Amino acid sequence: MFIRILRVITLILSFLMACAGWFLLGRTYVDTWIPLAAAFTAGLLFAWMFARTAPKLTGIQRKPFGAIILFVVFSITAFFTVLTANYTGADLKSAKTVDAELIEKHVRTEYGTRRVGRGRYVRDSSKKIYHYEYTLRLPDGHTIERKTNASDYITLRQGLHYPVELRQGALGWTVIR
Repeated sequence: MFIRILRVITLILSFLMACAGWFLLGRTYVDTWIPLAAAFTAGLLFAWMFARTAPKLTGIQRKPFGAIILFVVFSITAFFTVLTANYTGADLKSAKTVDAELIEKHVRTEYGTRRVGRGRYVRDSSKKIYHYEYTLRLPDGHTIERKTNASDYITLRQGLHYPVELRQGALGWTVIR
């Protein structure tokens, strides 16, 4: 019974680690394939090392499926660990502030419909949906997306420059703060 509970807790923690890793990937200024390749390599090595004990660890008696589950869980754990180590180890001394240009405020227009006859509808009024997100372009051309609250969103203007703090992470990848 304890092993089953432990397996469920492991799956829940893996899902939470994957979500947190994806969030940290958005805050890390690196190509996506680099941390993913490191995580997949670590997951492959760990799954290969524990392939014999995979049926006991996963509860699946077929070795290939147990090894695949171990590969996924270890890859997610490595992905989270690598990005967390880089983010938390960002050096305060290496912080530099750059001016990023606001290139877009995210607004979506939705159209309502009205009935003009039996089973016939036409497009009618429109309303704007504000997401309180905006896109900044860094001086080297890369773009980042940020979220803000309503009062700050109103004051944002396209074309103006806003400060963004960049720090050097523990693994050498730049972290956006």
